[in-house]
Amino acid sequence: KLDSLRTELNAAEGAVEVYKSGNSLTDINSESKSYLESSRINEMKLNDTKVQIDIIEGIESYVNSPQDSNTMPSTIGIADNNLASLIDKLSDLQLQKAKLLATTPESNYIFEPINNQLKITKNAIIGNVRSIKASLLSTKRQLESFNAKVQGSIRQIPGQERQSESLIRQQKAKEDLYNYLLQKRAELSLSYTATLSDARVVDSAYIGSKIWPQTTPIMAVSGLMGLLLPFLIVYTR
Repeated sequence: KLDSLRTELNAAEGAVEVYKSGNSLTDINSESKSYLESSRINEMKLNDTKVQIDIIEGIESYVNSPQDSNTMPSTIGIADNNLASLIDKLSDLQLQKAKLLATTPESNYIFEPINNQLKITKNAIIGNVRSIKASLLSTKRQLESFNAKVQGSIRQIPGQERQSESLIRQQKAKEDLYNYLLQKRAELSLSYTATLSDARVVDSAYIGSKIWPQTTPIMAVSGLMGLLLPFLIVYTR
């Protein structure tokens, strides 16, 4: 039974190894934690990217607006020094124009250079914003694609874990039975040893040709004297 069970145990261990290597699994609990951590980090990056896209779209909407506003869009979260510099320049030009409008009608020719500078700056901002937005949208798509793959892997874990646990359970059952039989074999060996005698035969018994001693004349005389001598002594006394 041990010989046949050893073969079954090796097959069960091989099945677990093949399944884990085929599904790129080492430790399912660690694997699931890794997937969850990757999903968390990816989700944070995705949210940050969405916020940056909202900011860029706000700047884009502001620059394309026909009316100037005193409230400049924020560039917080956008790591682009060129865009921040253009926004500051646009703010300064609009401030200069606002000061002139306080005393001079906009139809005055002195507004022409400022308006030209505003137009050039806005066009530069629009070009910069489009480039940043395209990059952010590409990053967003990549993060969403990666997130979908991670979520798919997380959804597969319960099925893989169930299958893996089933194989491991079969292996464990065979291993327990194998260890049980090994223990029983050891117990039987000990009990068999205890029943063995520590005596040993030095010489085997044998039967000779003369079982009883032969009667000799001396033995006959001795026997007769043994009978008569006590009688003679008693009679003489």
